[in-house]
Order: sequence, then C-alpha cells, then structure tokens
Amino acid sequence: MKMKLQPFGVPLVLMLAASSIAAANDRLRVDPYTMLPQPMREAELEDFAAILTLSEAQESVMDALFLDYTEAMRAIAPRMVELNRREASRRSTGTVVRGEFVQREPQLTIHERYEEARKILESARPLESTMIQLEDEFFNSVAAMLAEPQLESLYRAQQARMRMRYRVMTDALPGAQVDVITLVAQLGLDMREHEAADDMLAAYEQRLVPLLRMRHEAQKRVHLGDLRWLSKHDGVRIDAAALSERGRIRARQMRLESSLRRLNLATLEALTIVFDESEATDLLDAFYQHAHPGWRQDSDVERTRAVLEAALARDDFEDDVMSEIEYLHESFVANHRRLQRRLSDAEFKFRERLDRTLSAHVDDMAAHDAEMRAIREQREALCERTISSVEELLSHLDTTDDPPVSR
Repeated sequence: MKMKLQPFGVPLVLMLAASSIAAANDRLRVDPYTMLPQPMREAELEDFAAILTLSEAQESVMDALFLDYTEAMRAIAPRMVELNRREASRRSTGTVVRGEFVQREPQLTIHERYEEARKILESARPLESTMIQLEDEFFNSVAAMLAEPQLESLYRAQQARMRMRYRVMTDALPGAQVDVITLVAQLGLDMREHEAADDMLAAYEQRLVPLLRMRHEAQKRVHLGDLRWLSKHDGVRIDAAALSERGRIRARQMRLESSLRRLNLATLEALTIVFDESEATDLLDAFYQHAHPGWRQDSDVERTRAVLEAALARDDFEDDVMSEIEYLHESFVANHRRLQRRLSDAEFKFRERLDRTLSAHVDDMAAHDAEMRAIREQREALCERTISSVEELLSHLDTTDDPPVSR
C-alpha cells in the first residue's frame, strides 16, 4: 500500500494510550471470551486491493478510508477494554507473584460468574453492532469509488472480511478452527497456481462464512449455558432443565464444528489435485499442524522423506530402478496421508466424545434426576402419612380407652 498504516484490528487488552495506533498495536487485544468479533486489520487491505484490482489512486483512497475506520474504532476502544477487564476478572483464579502462579479464592460464586458473563455479553452486543456498522460504512465508501467491473468483486472482499471477523474460536474441536485460505496464502504460490485454486477457494469461502457466523452465535450460548447449569448445581442435585439446555446448545455447536472440519478437509482434498506434490504435502502438513498444535512431526517421517528426495534427485539409476523409487515415493505419500487423516479423525472423535461426556447422557441424567425427585417425594409423602397416622393414633389414646380401629 502507498501509505503505511498501523493496524487497529489486532487483539484489544489495554486502553489506547495517548500515543499513536502503532504504539498501541502490540498491547491491545480483543478477549475472545467477550465474544466480540475481530476488528479489521491493515493486512486485510492488501487482500481487498487484490480482490478488487484497485489502481494506485484507489488504494490511496482506501488507505484514507481505513484511517477513518481506525479513528472511529478508537472512540469505542475504552468500552472494549473495560469488557476485557471484567471478563479477565470473572475468569481469574489466581495471580503471578515473583514469577510464580498463586491460586486464590474465587472472587465470585458460580451464580455471580454466570450473571457477570451474561451482563458482559449483553454489553458486547451493541459494541458488536457498532463494529459491524463501521465495517459496512467502510465498504460503502469503497464501493463509491469503484468502477462497474470492480463492483462485481465487492461481495468477495466483504466475504473475506466476514471470514476474518469470526475466525477466532475458543475451545474448538480439532480442524474446525483452521482457515484453508490462510494456509494457501502462506504457500507462496505463483499467479498460475493462484488462478487454479481461486474458484475452489471462492466456493469454500462462500460456504465457510455462514458456518463461522453461526458458530460464533452458538459459542455465546454455550458459554452462558455452561455457567447456567453450574450455577444451578448445588453439588447434590442436578438441575435437569439447565443440563438439558446445555446439552442441546453444545450439540449444535459440535455439529457446526464438525461441518467446518468436513468443509476444510474436502477443500484440501480438492486443492491437492491442482497443486504439485510438494505444495500439496506442505498444505496438508500445515493443516494438521494447525488442527493439532500439540502434534510434533515424526522424525521417522522427515528421515523417510529426505531419503526418498535424495534418491529421486540422482541421475545414475537405471530406468527400472528409478521407476521403483518413484513407486515407493508415491506409495509413501499416499499411505502417509491416509495415516495422518486417521490420526486426525481419531483425535477429533476423542475430543468430540470428551466434550459430549455430559451432553451425550443428558436424557439419562435428566430421567435419573426426575426419578430421584419422584422417589424423594414418595418418601416425604410416606413420612407425612406415617406421622399423621401416629398423631391420629395418639390423639385417640388421649381421648378414649377404646383402641382405634386397625388400619
């Protein structure tokens, strides 16, 4: 871009100081648990310029419009920072003293935490509306300077923004949180390869954005649902209604995350057909690394790849030997991909089962709670009948010498 603008759309944690946006850039963060979307960043302008095929003069105008956007965002920054502070306080379980984490007594009860989370989300709602309104104003202003052919690409630029707005997830199942478009951008493809992948990525983005938006809304309900059922659980009895509600909203979130993961994998498989072998391998490796951050690349895999690549680079083999090496290479790549997919599927299913520990048995737990409540009520009725019968018996003994009629 012609003007070097400082991004405002990086994460917001402390208040904007009296310095420039650049000075605040690294210190500010949007706490994902406030459920606020991610603001627009300067880096996205380059994507918009490429999508819209802007001229240098148009890029300069867009830079100025982005400065207007950042100034408007600065006006609501204190409210965002206050939400961050409240959310951090609500979740805090300790503090760091001389480099060591010191556990402390919770400042809020579970019920108070639920109420505070609900209030935080209510306060975040108008802020989110304001942020989206500012984005809409930015794109409306951009649209005003575009030529007719460029307007046809405006929808794609807006889709790209919405994808970035909702891409940050909390506690997502493995593979759901990965952005394939970002992975492809990191490959350093040439123009021909970009063109080959562009239609696939456009179709991917069109299906991705609605899922991300629904997942964003579902996460809000899950966040509150978890706290709500905990706030109603006294350690002895489980509130069946709260637990059932929690199960329903978590099940919906997991269905959305499962759809996101399937969309990512289907898009990856399609892209590996149009990319060459090394790029396809790099893309899949990047996906699994982002999907499962705890994984480390197996040294045996790296060593096998190195041996195969060294053998393929030699030119002193007979044709039949080279054909066998090529076969071994193709076989290794195919089998390794299959095993990577199986590993990823196994971990995803494990996490899904783990997250469903309570949700999967909501009906059984609710039925058990109802049965226990009915038994307690029968026990209480038995006690009342027994006491009443005894009192009636004693009253007869006090007023007459005739024994009461046997029941």
